[in-house]
Amino acid sequence: MIKRVIGIVLIIIGIALILHNFGYIQFSTRIPNLKSKLSVLTPSGSAGIELVLKRPPQYMLSLIQKGGSYVWELRAKNTGSIDWDNSWVTVRIGKNGASITDKSEENIFGEFKVEKCEYGIDVPECREDIERWHLQYFVGSCRETREWMHPSCENKVCSLVFGSLSKGETKYICFKLTVPENIEKGQYPLIVNLMANVGGIYAVDGIYDILTVQEIPPSPKPSIELIAGFISLVSGLAINVESLIKKR
Repeated sequence: MIKRVIGIVLIIIGIALILHNFGYIQFSTRIPNLKSKLSVLTPSGSAGIELVLKRPPQYMLSLIQKGGSYVWELRAKNTGSIDWDNSWVTVRIGKNGASITDKSEENIFGEFKVEKCEYGIDVPECREDIERWHLQYFVGSCRETREWMHPSCENKVCSLVFGSLSKGETKYICFKLTVPENIEKGQYPLIVNLMANVGGIYAVDGIYDILTVQEIPPSPKPSIELIAGFISLVSGLAINVESLIKKR
């Protein structure tokens, strides 16, 4: 049993190393924040936001290729005791290498996720011109087929209309980006914030993903990583085959 587990681990490591060598996976030390919860008490009741950001299965690899279109789905749930009168989602993309930090504003419950770079915090100079990324969206799950809409954008931040949510209700928004052809390789924070209007009171929560832009080499040369990947893969397969033969 232990041998089979070791074999499976070696197979997974081997596949990961091979895919990374060919540019299909980018290893990153920057961990995305793909889930978040906010719960605050207001004079009208509790305001609660639960957010989950994910890519559909066909977009699960961390590599973002120049010129390619990629889709994300945001799932938002009203976890509070009062209805949301209205809500909207903002989307922004930080410059290559920008970090993510929290920012609060007066009379708003919760915190925004914003970009930070050498020019400052939450400033247009630290953001990509998101209109170059051709952002489109529709309210609904990405599994559905709906007409794409174009959001309004200002200072390199786009607003996506989300609408009202009853207490306990879950709603989805699907959005798509197309990576510019002439963008440099690197890591770009994709930042999504949701603002809810609850009886004139505002609550906000944010979430983010890290977009790794890297060209896929047309004919990658053999490397130590590639050789190690094949050795690991073959060793793992051999261990599992041997375990199955002995079991018989």
